[in-house]
Amino acid sequence: MKKIYISILILLAVGAVAYFVFIPKAEGPGEQVEEQNFCTMDALICPDGSGVGRSGPKCEFEACQNKESFSGKLTQQGGDYFLVVPAPEGEGEITYAMPLKFSRISNVLGTLLNKHVKVKGAFTTGNTLEVDMIEETAPEVATTGVIAVGETKYINGVRITLNKIVEDSRCPADAVCIQAGKIVANVTLKSDTDLETINMADSDAPRGFDTWKVSLVSSAPFPLASNPVPFAKYKVTFRVEELKQNSATN
Repeated sequence: MKKIYISILILLAVGAVAYFVFIPKAEGPGEQVEEQNFCTMDALICPDGSGVGRSGPKCEFEACQNKESFSGKLTQQGGDYFLVVPAPEGEGEITYAMPLKFSRISNVLGTLLNKHVKVKGAFTTGNTLEVDMIEETAPEVATTGVIAVGETKYINGVRITLNKIVEDSRCPADAVCIQAGKIVANVTLKSDTDLETINMADSDAPRGFDTWKVSLVSSAPFPLASNPVPFAKYKVTFRVEELKQNSATN
């Protein structure tokens, strides 16, 4: 019988300890119990390619790192405004739509839609920029770019990958030829909506792709009969321009 009483006393003691350890302390007058808040672990990619997570009682995304100004195309979807800029390197998309927040909407915004603008402000939540200043400006995007074999570059709305040099029949600089020849490259063109892998030559007319026209301008180095250069060391210059209506050439 004594063993039973001892066992009961031990159980009561363990229960009392568990109560005071695991049962939260009741609130006293004027006291508040701190609530733990667990946010999901998803990340938001910022315009510069960095990522921010969620925090705070509302689990909102932390503000992206700001910079002095941003330039891009002003667009609108429903009642929301966005600044379309080139996507960060390494991301699958070609362009990045950065949400804009205006303290008040004026008629000026309507005149700036689908135009290239510069904005200044500060990120409030995530990648949403609260705009202090907006003005129309000339596009800063280059229309030409030099790409090495195996390299990918963004040029004026199109991401171009130079896969390989297919042919270089140009007359070497140290030889005399009857025909001028041409340089042919295999390239992959990618926009937000289109994807195409084709052969392009410097003798071809500009090729229509999505809303642009793409052309192979030149290639370096120029061939030498006395010192041939491997195709893997070639660099090709491409030009990307906006495609005007009825000007596409395929």
